[in-house]
Amino acid sequence: MSTTDEKRIWDFLKSKGLNDYAVAGVMGNLTAESGLKANNLQNSYNKKLNISDEDYTMVVDEGAYPDFVTDKAGYGLAQWTYWSRKQALLDFCKATKTSIGDLTMQLNFLWKELQGYKSVMSVLNTATSIKQASNAVLLDFERPANQSELVQNKRAEYGKVYYDKYAKKEVNGKMNLNKLILVNNDCYKANKFVNVKGIMVHSTGANNPTLKRYVGPDDGKLGKNTNNNHWNQANLAGDKYVCMHSLVS
Repeated sequence: MSTTDEKRIWDFLKSKGLNDYAVAGVMGNLTAESGLKANNLQNSYNKKLNISDEDYTMVVDEGAYPDFVTDKAGYGLAQWTYWSRKQALLDFCKATKTSIGDLTMQLNFLWKELQGYKSVMSVLNTATSIKQASNAVLLDFERPANQSELVQNKRAEYGKVYYDKYAKKEVNGKMNLNKLILVNNDCYKANKFVNVKGIMVHSTGANNPTLKRYVGPDDGKLGKNTNNNHWNQANLAGDKYVCMHSLVS
């Protein structure tokens, strides 16, 4: 998979109106399935059929391999495996007169197929975190045998790589603001009116550049604070009445 293909996939999904969380969630799953390679044959079948990804794609394109639909081998970006889904992919390929391993064809097929998964699209269209989007695809679209928490976290982590790389950090030259209110902090729960007298910019005094140290829980962008010492909680030892109005990273 080239960086160019990676960006093509991101841009294609963005062009369909998905937000950055949703695109990252989809791409994290496709990475786990195929490494974002449109001609990827399920690894175990490379050995079982004694054939490379390239040669498998070639014989399918040439019509020299009649078992594509029924061989139970995962193939392509989403590792389509079940016979009816592979038949639909093959039919779509023939209709567009492209290779079965063509990236653009598979992206268009993927998008068309997703429209039949209403619950998945409902989440993708309103996603507020990478993991939320990723789990929708994992649990209700890809549906691998292993759907454990470990697998869920790994796919979300893959997605975060693309989010960090391609999500827009600035809009029209201005800082992109993200809201995460510390509703569990004692300062917030005190619900006292404050007369604003000015703005003070202050360093945290710590060599810690990550917002997850202070803001939590993970919203799909921050990452998980494994020490659980963020400020979105009550009765903070030593920091009970600490709460910033905003943090800049």
